[in-house]
Amino acid sequence: TYRSTMAMTSVFVFVFFLLHFYEGRVSYGARPPHILFILADDYGWGDIGYHGSEIPTPNLDALASSGIKLTNYYVQPVCTPSRAALMTGRYPFRYGLQHEVLMSSRPTGLFLNETTLAQRLRDQAGYSTHAVGKWHLGFFEWEYTPTYRGFDTHHGYWSGTEDFISHIANDPSANNTQGYDLRNNSAIDWLNKGTYETTLEYEIVQSLLDGYKANPSPNKKPMFIYLAMHACHYPLQALPQYLEKCNFIQNEQRRTYCGMAVHMDEMIGNLTKSFQSAGIWDDTLLIFSSDNGGIPGAIGGGAGINWPLRGGKFTYWEGGVRGISFIRGAGIPDSLKGTSSSELMHITDWFPTLMHVAGINVSSSSSIDDVGFYNNNNKDRNNNVSFPLDGYNQWPTIVQGKTSPRTEILLNLDQIANNSAIRRGDWKLIVGPQQYSGWCPPPDNTSTPSCIPPPAKVPHINLFNIADDPLEKKELATQYPEKVSELQDRISFYLKTALPPWFVPNDPASNPDHFGGVWTRNHSKGNGLCIFSGERRPC
Repeated sequence: TYRSTMAMTSVFVFVFFLLHFYEGRVSYGARPPHILFILADDYGWGDIGYHGSEIPTPNLDALASSGIKLTNYYVQPVCTPSRAALMTGRYPFRYGLQHEVLMSSRPTGLFLNETTLAQRLRDQAGYSTHAVGKWHLGFFEWEYTPTYRGFDTHHGYWSGTEDFISHIANDPSANNTQGYDLRNNSAIDWLNKGTYETTLEYEIVQSLLDGYKANPSPNKKPMFIYLAMHACHYPLQALPQYLEKCNFIQNEQRRTYCGMAVHMDEMIGNLTKSFQSAGIWDDTLLIFSSDNGGIPGAIGGGAGINWPLRGGKFTYWEGGVRGISFIRGAGIPDSLKGTSSSELMHITDWFPTLMHVAGINVSSSSSIDDVGFYNNNNKDRNNNVSFPLDGYNQWPTIVQGKTSPRTEILLNLDQIANNSAIRRGDWKLIVGPQQYSGWCPPPDNTSTPSCIPPPAKVPHINLFNIADDPLEKKELATQYPEKVSELQDRISFYLKTALPPWFVPNDPASNPDHFGGVWTRNHSKGNGLCIFSGERRPC
């Protein structure tokens, strides 16, 4: 009958709507999963076991094998830009953090009118949010510190690196000015002076889990734990028991780096047991990511290996920007556990992807369609600016094997260094000078670390087909001038909206000697900067 036919049609349309609307939606019942995001520091492509490293990483290998390895995943070439991209879902050139890294003596930071992933998860999805370890997104005013940027708690350090044991951080841009840098929220943490950083990070997360387990409420909030580890960043320091596990490596720098990596791997393995003990491991989504490539021993300051990829940290070669990443846990289908995805992905994609996982509506175009503006009401910073996302929701790509919505990545655009790089499809263009350009293999047991130099002078413009040549050995710019022009046009497109780097002189008022030997806020030039009509001005 007409009525029954219409009823069946209505049911069909309703079911079709549900399937379309909830495409890729995570099934967690009434609550979203806990999210544990682990960011490893200066961790080289060739330093994880499943990439063939001599360093044993059984826990990371097992976790990756129980999830999905992301093999075509990119990050920024250095620390601050990667962290900013993760926290905002936007390229660093959009808010002036594309040049080098933040230094403790300089009054700069992540713009206050950028809304962070932690703010979204806390304010729109009801998460409790916790940052552990490294911040490196500014602290010259309180509003730039983690607990003002969406995190309920932060236990760690504000600067870019420090001594793993004494927690003394020095600023090489200010004649190696030194100061203590360890915080429990806004308070100075003197109690843990002398505790090795990786050990302390584990204890902090364990304390969070203990508090969650002890909470008798049946309506406990899901947790977002951002574990930004210090390992394996310089200074190269490892505890004796982990050095012993690396005695098979004769090169001292590499052996120390190995000890740091082994400690990190063991700590992450212990964390999985802690999550299991708390009864929430099956309800936790774990993401592991490096922040940039490792620093090869031949370059100085580190002992990471990105081999066989070219280059490393500070460069736009694959060894600098191809990141290690995997995802496992809640929401990952059994059929995809133990697989790899070669779909194109960038660190900015975690912002909309994790919002989707948390149940926050994200449009297919990757912009947030329930919020037209990013608002910030700290002090008088209440200007409204429409900020598009550069990240894409990759959840359907990850869990359903769909083609990535991303077709290109602006790897960086630095007006001070006069260089840029872009990946578009299979093609990659690098324009301008790089700090180093060789391939740096693991050192022989008795050798000094060295790199294999390029066979000829590196040209100003470099074009590669990454799908055919991931090691970047066949430069093709002269053979494909039309492809060079196409990618240069794309860089020019981004340049039109790029802000100049927020790169300012050191502020003498920041010297820790003024504050009892502690790095803190209170810079004399600490005027926050916001964006008005595309221009950066004091807020």
